Amino acid sequence: AGRSSDARRRVDRDASSSTRARRMRHRIVERRARAMHADQFRDPAREDDDDDDDEMDARARARAWARLPTKTKCLGPTLLALGTAMLGTRALFALGAIEADAHAARGTTTALTVVGGMCALAGGYATTVMWMTARGARGWSYEMIPGE
Repeated sequence: AGRSSDARRRVDRDASSSTRARRMRHRIVERRARAMHADQFRDPAREDDDDDDDEMDARARARAWARLPTKTKCLGPTLLALGTAMLGTRALFALGAIEADAHAARGTTTALTVVGGMCALAGGYATTVMWMTARGARGWSYEMIPGE
């Protein structure tokens, strides 16, 4: 009878230590898992977050816009316009509105598609972030634009 109670205690202790280890592992994972821009998002558990829009008033947005480098302000819309123009030119090649010999057209259309797509995507992202931040939309910040 003595052995069975010792064995039970040992099994209970092993079970509780493995449960404790699992809990500790989950705590560590929960502490490390954070959003990339955690300070930009509302906490759904807080009810006093309704005044967040009032805190980010027009003057604060103007100060944030002033801190944004001029290069970034110009580069986003310029890349968007340049990429759109390249993709439009590629569409004109595809429709036959612009004539070229077969070898030149193949290389040109591929370059216009690849470079135009990359420019349009990068410029579209930067322009969207700038536009949504200027409008004061929640969850958007100039810090989301990569660069300086």
